[in-house]
Amino acid sequence: MLAYNIFPAFAEKAQQGMLLGASASIIAIVIVAAINAPNLSVNLLLISSIFGPIKIIWIAMFSLLIYFISIAGSNAGGNIAHLGGAFWGFVYISQLKKNRDILSWFNNFLFRLSSLFKRKPKMRVTYRNNPAQRMTDWEYNKTKKVEKENVNEILDKIGKSGYDSLSKHEKEILFKMGNPKGRPN
Repeated sequence: MLAYNIFPAFAEKAQQGMLLGASASIIAIVIVAAINAPNLSVNLLLISSIFGPIKIIWIAMFSLLIYFISIAGSNAGGNIAHLGGAFWGFVYISQLKKNRDILSWFNNFLFRLSSLFKRKPKMRVTYRNNPAQRMTDWEYNKTKKVEKENVNEILDKIGKSGYDSLSKHEKEILFKMGNPKGRPN
């Protein structure tokens, strides 16, 4: 829509132009998949029966080439939209790889919007830990990895020197990991 209103070559089509479908979003997803897992093989109906599974990187490159060549055709707006979807898919995955989720605000908005329509629970849930102490998935996984490494070090020490060589703190760690009630939530 923006290209139709900015570039003079599309001035005649701007009045009849319309946005329809989600194909640009699908191309964004294909580009994200192609960048994130370029060796992922996909079976395409009819095509894979002849050529076998095709890597998603080739599907993405072929699609981009076709959209770029077809800009001058009858569906210029659609092809520009597909290229725009590919561009935003590239921007999104490149930022995500740098640990910057540029759509976190949108996800939070949708979460808040959907929470308006959820039923309120009949029972009241209370948490023992402070809400400020809650961890993200990444922090939780990192903590679990460190705990596992500590336990492995303690087990290696037992294997080399025996259980009696452990300090009181190390014995407490083993007890907490072996006792489900002693594990932190």
